[in-house]
Amino acid sequence: QQIKVEYFEVRSEIATAKETLYIKDNKSVSIKDSLYNFKFPESTTHQVNNSKFSNIYFSNILKDNKSKEINFLTKIENINDVVFLVKDNIEKFDWKIDEKSQKKILKYNCFKATTNFRGREIEAYFTRELPYSTGPFKFYGLPGLILETRVVGLGYYMWKASSIDLNNNDVVDFKPPISNVNVIDIKEYVELYDKARENFFKNLPKTNSPGGISKMGRERMTIERIYEWE
Repeated sequence: QQIKVEYFEVRSEIATAKETLYIKDNKSVSIKDSLYNFKFPESTTHQVNNSKFSNIYFSNILKDNKSKEINFLTKIENINDVVFLVKDNIEKFDWKIDEKSQKKILKYNCFKATTNFRGREIEAYFTRELPYSTGPFKFYGLPGLILETRVVGLGYYMWKASSIDLNNNDVVDFKPPISNVNVIDIKEYVELYDKARENFFKNLPKTNSPGGISKMGRERMTIERIYEWE
């Protein structure tokens, strides 16, 4: 049996996209669509294929409380056309479940849970009716499938399940590739990402207000703000 869950993802204040999670034989693959939908203040909507490359997250579904290794395929802007396979070790989430806070998502009864993840306060809703301890992006560790999750206090960095197929027949490779990729660990990836972002802002025309560019270059505009070694 293979399960397919499609999530509507809000990636920024103006960008939305789709993320698809596949589950089979205690393994999961989560694929971020590279096609973004941008909505601008004048209420016009544009579709942009941001990178022509979909980030893909490979992992096992854990039955215990140990940390979890997630291997993900990605590219880094301004580093030619290199594909990286990043090995990321996610420490177990310290979820706090609130049994009194419930709601239905796609006919499933869901319970609220909260935790902290790399500098962000996270709120999620999971269902015990689908007993898979996983979810979109890098989230896992609840006694059921996560159908909705978000960063508290923001209008983006959120996922909500839009469809669930319990008998899916899509052809999916649940093993990360070992050829034609550069294998690095999460710390190496973050160093490369931060350097690429710093160089991007350094090379922008200096027309902004004093200090604006350097400040943006230092801040990580991602859901993961602070890593374990920092």
